[in-house]
Amino acid sequence: MKAQKSRRDRLFKRGKPHVRPALYSDIRWMWAAAKRSGYDGESTEFSATVEPMLAQADKVFILEDGNAEFAKGQGPVGVVLANYDDWAMVPHVEWFPWATPRNILRCTVGFLQSMRYTRGVGSIKLFIVEEYAAWFKWLRRYIPIIMVGKIPGGRQEGNEWIFYIRGRRNEPKESIRRVEDRKYIGAENNTTTAGSNA
Repeated sequence: MKAQKSRRDRLFKRGKPHVRPALYSDIRWMWAAAKRSGYDGESTEFSATVEPMLAQADKVFILEDGNAEFAKGQGPVGVVLANYDDWAMVPHVEWFPWATPRNILRCTVGFLQSMRYTRGVGSIKLFIVEEYAAWFKWLRRYIPIIMVGKIPGGRQEGNEWIFYIRGRRNEPKESIRRVEDRKYIGAENNTTTAGSNA
């Protein structure tokens, strides 16, 4: 644990990434990411497709980190859609095309570390495709990820690996019930600095 803490301190030496609840205005970043990736549809068509997908998530977070794409030196590099199974959080992340490998490492470690200490999160379940399983095993250098095992043929694209992280478990599940809000996407969110409990 001390070794993990030491590595996180070095990773965040120049500042930590930022996790915040997604706003409807953040769809512009998703639109920019789609265009960068070759999407050739109209913005209205894109919004009509994406908004229902986002609305299905219990919480949606934007991950911000230092990146040369932004005039201020920092901005959104990914979006996390999180659902809850009782007190277990099940997150799924989509990285924007301009996210660098370092952004991905910093934001992954920061997000998971901060969610570990979020009230109402008893555990974080990670369902990983075979391609990224080795990376998540390596990620245990930074955070206490526990490998559960492999499901052979668990996905159409191949095997699926399951990892989990223990959370605080000190809030009833009612605290994570979905709350409708016209400003934020998903359920009630609290802004936090990633890895704030590093």
